[in-house]
Order: sequence, then C-alpha cells, then structure tokens
Amino acid sequence: MKVGLLALARRDHDSPCRDGAKAVLAAIKTAPDLDLLLCGGWTLRNDRELERVRRASVGRQTEIVLEVLQKQPPARPQGYAVGAISHQNVRVCDGQIYDMGFQAFGRSGEVATPEACAQRTGWLADQLDRRVFAVADRQCLLLTCGEIMTLVCPRQGNHLGPAEYRPGVDPRLIAAIAAADVILNPTHDIMSPQGGLYAKRQFLAERAGAYLSVSNWNEAKGQKAVFSGAFQVWLRDDACKNQSAGRAINVVPDRGILSISRIF
Repeated sequence: MKVGLLALARRDHDSPCRDGAKAVLAAIKTAPDLDLLLCGGWTLRNDRELERVRRASVGRQTEIVLEVLQKQPPARPQGYAVGAISHQNVRVCDGQIYDMGFQAFGRSGEVATPEACAQRTGWLADQLDRRVFAVADRQCLLLTCGEIMTLVCPRQGNHLGPAEYRPGVDPRLIAAIAAADVILNPTHDIMSPQGGLYAKRQFLAERAGAYLSVSNWNEAKGQKAVFSGAFQVWLRDDACKNQSAGRAINVVPDRGILSISRIF
C-alpha cells in the first residue's frame, strides 16, 4: 500500500491553506501510483477548489482524503459548537466525491466528562459509515485532528500513564478502531506532544496495523516547512514508533511537501 502524506503551509490559526488545491494537483501528478493521498486539514478553501481536484482525479485510482471549507455544510447535531463548523471531510477518487462527515470534537475539554464523551464520540460513531473505507484491501478509519482525544493518558504520580479510552466512549467507535487496518489522523497543524500524544498514536497503531498522520505547518506559530512531527507513520510490527522516513518532495515550493511511504 503506497501512501502519500501532504503537508501544507498555513498563514494563521483560522485560515485554510493558501495553495491547497495547487499542492493536491501537483502531488497526484508527481506520484500517480499512490493508493492513498492523505492531506493536512483545512486543505481547500471552497467547493470550486474541490471541483478542480475532482476533475483531476478522473481516471485515477488514488483515494484522496482532505478537508474543504463550505459555505453551506450539512446540518450539525444540536449542541455542536466545534470551531471548524463549516469544514467538511471528503474523499475524492476517479471523479467521485464522497462525504466523510464533520469533526465531532477537537479538544480534551469537550470530552472531559463521561456524559460529554458519550455525546461527542456518539456523533463520531454516527458517521462511521462515511469514515470507514477500503484502500488496497485494507480497511481505513478516519479520525480528524483532535478526535484522537477519544484517548486519555491518566496521570500516575508525576508521569502520564499509558493511553486508554476515556470513560464514556461510544462502544461503536471502540469496535471500529479494533476492526481497522489503518487509522488516518490528519491535523490542521502540528500538535503539541503534551498530554501523551505519542502514547495515543502508539495505542492506535497497536489496535490497528498502522497509524498515519500528516500536519500542516503554521507560519503564525513560527513553524517551518521542514518541521519535526509533520509526518507520522506508526506501524504495529515496528515497535510502534514513528517510521516516517518517506521520500519527501517539495511539490509546491515552500507551500506543499509530499512524503511518500510504503506500508504493509
């Protein structure tokens, strides 16, 4: 299974990527034999850019997973208040666009109590029919950015303990993670390792066969195009450490970096 991870430049916290569509088109042209292209969040600014990607995908078997800003996204559940309310996950392949739902939560505070966790992870579980898809005979599950907060690392004395499911996690989500071969977890920009991020990635790689993540770099935070942590490939059979040593290609100078790896 040949995968591409596409990291993009962002100007500030709330802006979509500046050259997202251009970078996606350059990536599939540069590596036309990819089975999967996973893009950092806030990939496209509008449906016009999405249509450009759709047209370019015709005749190609690469599954492209990205996020698009929409003026009229599908309805959200009552009580939904995530900042990315107008952003939608989509998958594009061979001229077809598949809805992959919305980000159900993004911060640990949104799932801090068992009741809140049950509600938010329930919103995610309700979307599993759109979040799960097959690539090269492998079952993939999409968790968007902070949805990795499904997991928590309880403090043990002065240290964080191993990752585990939060109290209240919807059992449908637990079952989907156990059934997946690959967990996809694109983020909007590079996440802080605080809160046991690496342990959570290890947990997911152990439950599935692989964990893939790609993060944009945020220029407002001083992050650079080549930034440690942008590409994450964790494989269960490799001691569950980041194995991302893929071939990096600057597909759009200073705006889009593509890392190519082979898993399984």
